[in-house]
Amino acid sequence: MKYLFLYLILSIASISWARDDSLSICFEYLDTINITGVIHKIMVDTPNTGNEGKEYWILELAKPVCVNEKDELHYAESNQSKMQLINFDCYKYRKYLSKPVVVSGMLSHAITANEHTNLTLIVNKITNQKKP
Repeated sequence: MKYLFLYLILSIASISWARDDSLSICFEYLDTINITGVIHKIMVDTPNTGNEGKEYWILELAKPVCVNEKDELHYAESNQSKMQLINFDCYKYRKYLSKPVVVSGMLSHAITANEHTNLTLIVNKITNQKKP
């Protein structure tokens, strides 16, 4: 009986841990968010778009995120670890490449062939991530 009780406790704990939404942060589309990560520059050839060899910036997130469904263009995503940064001055923010940063911007879903991650962030501001 003692072992059965222990088994039940461990089973419940493992199910709770596996479904723990605190492991990833959930956002709403079109909200302005602040999110931490490291920016990486990638070069991509997108056939038939005129964007051969175009530079894209990807934010590799410090923690995976999820996003709740909003409409037919903004559907639910879970366990996302990257976002493409869009609509910003890459020359102004070049000093932040490969460094821990906080990016502020409006969250959206990829909707064109020029977007290379499921999530995009329309950038308002990029700053250094402060050390704790």
